[in-house]
Amino acid sequence: MRKFALLFAMFMSISVILFAQSGVINGKIVDEQGNPIPFASITIANTTTGVSSDENGEFSISAKINQVLVFSATGFQPKELPASQNMKVALLRSSGVVEDEVVVIGYGSGRRLSSIVGTVDRISATKFKERPAASMVDGLQGQFPGLQVFTSSGEPSETSSFRLHGVGSLGASSTPLIILDGIQIGSGSLVSLSPQDIESYTLLKDASSTSIYGARAANGVLVITTKKGRFDMAPTITFGVQYGVSNPIGVKEKIYDKMMNAEELLDWQVKTGNKTQAQADAIRTTYKNANTNWYDVYYRKNAPYKQANLALSGGGKGSNYYISGTYFKEDGAAWRSWFERFTFRSNFNTIITKWLKFGATFSGGIDKRSSNPYGSNSTNRGLSPLRQPYFSPVDSNGKRYDFIPGLSAYHPQYLAEKILSSGFNYQFNPNAYIEITPIKGLTLRSQGGYDANIYRSSGVTLPSYLGSLNNGSASESFGPGRAKNIYTHSRIWL
Repeated sequence: MRKFALLFAMFMSISVILFAQSGVINGKIVDEQGNPIPFASITIANTTTGVSSDENGEFSISAKINQVLVFSATGFQPKELPASQNMKVALLRSSGVVEDEVVVIGYGSGRRLSSIVGTVDRISATKFKERPAASMVDGLQGQFPGLQVFTSSGEPSETSSFRLHGVGSLGASSTPLIILDGIQIGSGSLVSLSPQDIESYTLLKDASSTSIYGARAANGVLVITTKKGRFDMAPTITFGVQYGVSNPIGVKEKIYDKMMNAEELLDWQVKTGNKTQAQADAIRTTYKNANTNWYDVYYRKNAPYKQANLALSGGGKGSNYYISGTYFKEDGAAWRSWFERFTFRSNFNTIITKWLKFGATFSGGIDKRSSNPYGSNSTNRGLSPLRQPYFSPVDSNGKRYDFIPGLSAYHPQYLAEKILSSGFNYQFNPNAYIEITPIKGLTLRSQGGYDANIYRSSGVTLPSYLGSLNNGSASESFGPGRAKNIYTHSRIWL
């Protein structure tokens, strides 16, 4: 009996030792002064397995005790240390040498930058955290060499178009392939994605770096990685609020303020024979002291935007989580233009056994939007400064005209009050993966995701509208805004 007890104790000791040899290694990377180094690279020596530290320099990586880890960061000398629990690694600054880092490529897999032949650019989303925008695409403008971002209408609900090295096709789409956490999504899904949930952006440019995606990557690949929790981390709550105003930049001062005023236009029309002197004098008498800048009538000043986001992240020994919610609202510069959005995201990863991992993500967004129906080539919006400045939108008492005399046009604010239109968009982007390591050096991973949305639009013309007095109308439509797509893929790591 004593021999059996001794053997059992020895077996349990060996099991504990073996269990301790492999698991999740946690630590923090700092500089010489003890300041955290965010987004440093941590890789297992002689492998392509690696992670990046978070904003606080903290990291978690699956490795064995005493296995050699390589720590590197841009501007610092690399360091190799045996893995141990609660590591604190201090890196020394290098003399102008740019070190290697881990970037995300093929459907979310990580590789060291030096092992990639093609052109890869990576930017941390913390660079944009103080830049409010309805769409994360707007924050990418001017950040990646060769990437152009276009916003044609100025509507806060519009998905900005973007091109890499110009237009690649006359008939087909020129939009880069978009990969979100390893799953392909459409560009329309980006407007329902909160920029506050983004961890990093990676742009793959040439054929060698995009070859894993095939013909779909002809226009480049934009890989988006969202935030995740960390193992062995106490629950952390993050809350942020932003508020501000927006105005079109420079257009009014550069163009519209240099146009002719009321007196200059009347004098010019008399000289060119467009009006007689009597007609010009009658206008001056009817509209005394009128000198309207129609840009200020058709566009709002200091259009407000506001945003609030709340996130909870953390993890235990074998699992981590990240849950967030964001509210965003922005008024456009034109009347009837606004966008309001609620988004929710939850990321969950768990290590079931040393050879089995599982993770799931649910991402959804609900937004309500309204757009100004008049484009840049209409005098009811973009060409409004071409209207005659000697007419006035208000009477002698300063009261607004609903129908502006002389101009024979409705006031844009009146149209926004009487003709109501809005759209509701419901976006869904769940995905899940399972990862198996049957033997050392071989990893099998299978992942699937869903990209779908439902769009509902409503339109109302009030019966008090002068254009159709006592004859109001209403309309409603409902259906999928885009085709529902299910994406799956599997890969093998050696």
